[in-house]
Amino acid sequence: MKIYGRTQPLSKYPIRECLKVIKKLGFDGVEICLENKDISPELLNDELIINIRELMAELGMKSYSVSYHKDYVYNDSLFEQTKKVIGFVKKFGTDVFVFGGPTKKTKDREEWERMVSRTKELMKIAEDYGVIMANEFEPGFVIGSTDELIRLFNDVSSPNLAANLDLGHVFLCDPNPIEALHKVDR
Repeated sequence: MKIYGRTQPLSKYPIRECLKVIKKLGFDGVEICLENKDISPELLNDELIINIRELMAELGMKSYSVSYHKDYVYNDSLFEQTKKVIGFVKKFGTDVFVFGGPTKKTKDREEWERMVSRTKELMKIAEDYGVIMANEFEPGFVIGSTDELIRLFNDVSSPNLAANLDLGHVFLCDPNPIEALHKVDR
């Protein structure tokens, strides 16, 4: 069994120190969270990624995924950054990109359609790069339950769209968490 951690909970550390702490805690690999200030999309480049990969190799760690949980639906700048990041995912040594979205603002059809439209744009880029986009829903988000996640799968219809199920979120968002897990597994 392999155990993976995330850099985001340790974002007070610079990324190099963060990875060392995660390894010292016994993790085999890591989700590189681009919310960490010193590896934000504005700073991301090939040299930085190479340095991170070299350190992970030195530590005997693997990158499981890259994540960027930002409001790509309403914030045009974050949407552009999310598109940019997709092109860097494989350079981290993985093909999985975990993304979230915004909290519900209007709770109407237009909000859903805007989210679907922007997600389709992201999926086109992901398909071009061979990246799997794994949505992680959260309480109160536009996609805030397993049923909404399945609706997204149906509305976007891409072989590169996947789920990143945070079990805590499933237990918070779905009335029957076990049934919800089975729905996604179909």
